[in-house]
Amino acid sequence: MPQPIHPSGIEILRTAGLEPLIGEQACAHADPEQVVAGIFRSDRFGRPEMARFKHLRVIGVHGSGFDNIDLTAARDFNIAVFNTPGRNARSVAEHALTLMLALSKQLLQSDQAARAGDMAFRFRAQLRELHGQTLGLVGFGAIGRATGSLALALGMQVQVLARSATCEQLAALGMGRVESLKGLLNSSDIVSLHVPSVPQTNHLIGAQQLREMKPTALLINTGRAPLIDEAALIEALQSGVIAGAGLDVYAFDSMAADYPLLHLPNVLLTPHTGASTEQSLIRMASAVTRGVLHVLAGGEPQDRLA
Repeated sequence: MPQPIHPSGIEILRTAGLEPLIGEQACAHADPEQVVAGIFRSDRFGRPEMARFKHLRVIGVHGSGFDNIDLTAARDFNIAVFNTPGRNARSVAEHALTLMLALSKQLLQSDQAARAGDMAFRFRAQLRELHGQTLGLVGFGAIGRATGSLALALGMQVQVLARSATCEQLAALGMGRVESLKGLLNSSDIVSLHVPSVPQTNHLIGAQQLREMKPTALLINTGRAPLIDEAALIEALQSGVIAGAGLDVYAFDSMAADYPLLHLPNVLLTPHTGASTEQSLIRMASAVTRGVLHVLAGGEPQDRLA
């Protein structure tokens, strides 16, 4: 595992008689003859790496996406691949809602003003309630559903664009359905993205889609960076095409000090911490380690098989 997981997961592996190799250096110098499983978070694992480990039988993804794993290579090498969907849903949903609240209440600017002794900021601030606002969810998996549920509890109107949810199912939850992305963008005060990163969703939100949003709208992305054309988003934020954005993922793993996104006052940035609560990390570590042990014992992956 090039990136660490919660210690509770490490203990599960050690109790089962496996010795985890933790960190990029340890993995780079691993004995290829001794490696039988891999656990990955956001780091990439492709064909050359799989070819190196001749006895690799299973790859567990500590999260819900497969975009960092070469699934074609895994199939060619007969390596089982599974993920841990739903275990981080509550955590990421709360993070998405936090970004909505922080932008709507200008929490970052308010904090800076208070620290500077600028108590008159309250007379200049442009704040709004979430109650009564329309939230548009693009995607309705476990995280999208949890986000919608939390939004309803705050009195928001929730509408959904998703092939997997019918009008009747959504109505039973107190939500509405929209039939097109343009329709959702036109009518939402806040748009939150919850679809996987696949070729069909690459730059799902580009310059045209940003122009279809309200000028007062907020865009939230706690999913995957490729869903948004980041250059187009920067231009839209600079020119006032939309009011603001809350991002937990980015086009670049590290951004240069002069990268425009770092200096826009109407964007809130977090370092991919949406799923990093203690509770979420424990659930995902347990699921991924127990899933690895299950496959090594001869079972089929209990979550999605790639």
